[in-house]
Amino acid sequence: MTSMQHTAHVPPVDFQTNGHRAWPLRDGIPALPAPKAPALARFEQVTLDIGVKFAWRQEGNRLHVGYDPAQIDALTTRLAVGIYTQFTENEKVDKLVELARDAEADASREIFTILLSHIDKSGDVKGVLAAAGELLNRAYNENHPGGRCPRYGWCIETGEHVEHTSDSIEPDFLDVDRGEVLAATITHWGNKGVRVGFLGEDLTPAEARTKVAEVRAHLDAVEQVIATAEASE
Repeated sequence: MTSMQHTAHVPPVDFQTNGHRAWPLRDGIPALPAPKAPALARFEQVTLDIGVKFAWRQEGNRLHVGYDPAQIDALTTRLAVGIYTQFTENEKVDKLVELARDAEADASREIFTILLSHIDKSGDVKGVLAAAGELLNRAYNENHPGGRCPRYGWCIETGEHVEHTSDSIEPDFLDVDRGEVLAATITHWGNKGVRVGFLGEDLTPAEARTKVAEVRAHLDAVEQVIATAEASE
C-alpha cells in the first residue's frame, strides 16, 4: 500500500524509532484528496524541533500523528489535523473531542483536553476514562450526598454527568408505539442548550411551543369533526 507523506516545505523530522520518516506541518494547508472514509487515527506525544508542533504519516486508511505537548495540546492537534483530513479514533475518544470542541466554558474544555493528553501519553483509553470517571464520581458524591444533579432540578441523571435528561412524559391512553410519538422530554448537552424532545424532533422551547399550538389547533379541528359526526347521527 502506498504511503502518503504530507509536507509544508520544511525539513523532515523523524518521530518514530522504526526508521520511517514523517513531514512536519508548519505553514499552509496542503491540498489532499478527500478520503472515501475517515482514516483510523492514532495520536502520540513526541519531541519535535522548535516550531514543528506536529507531524503525521498516512498509509491507506491509517493515520499516525505525533505532536509535541510542549508546543501544542492534544485537542488543538486534533482540530488542526481535522483541517487536513477526515479521521476517527474510536467512539469514546471521538465523543471527548466533540465535547471539548463544543464546551462553552474554558475550564470544561481544559478538563477534556487533559483527558485526551493522558490517553495519548498512556495509549490506554479505557483505563484513563475509568480512572477519571471514578475520581469525578467520588468528588461529586462527596459534595452531593443525595446524588441529584446540582444544575437542573428536572435532570434525573446522578453522579458526574455532562448530558442532562428529564423524565419522559408519555400519554398512558395510547399503545407504546404511538405513545412514544407524543412523549416529551427535556435534554441539555454540549452547546445546543436546553432542548425539548417532542414529535420525534429535538426542539428549542420556542419551537416546542409552536408545535404544541399546532397540535392543539389540530385537536380543535378533530373536535369539529366529532361534532359534525354527532349531528349526523
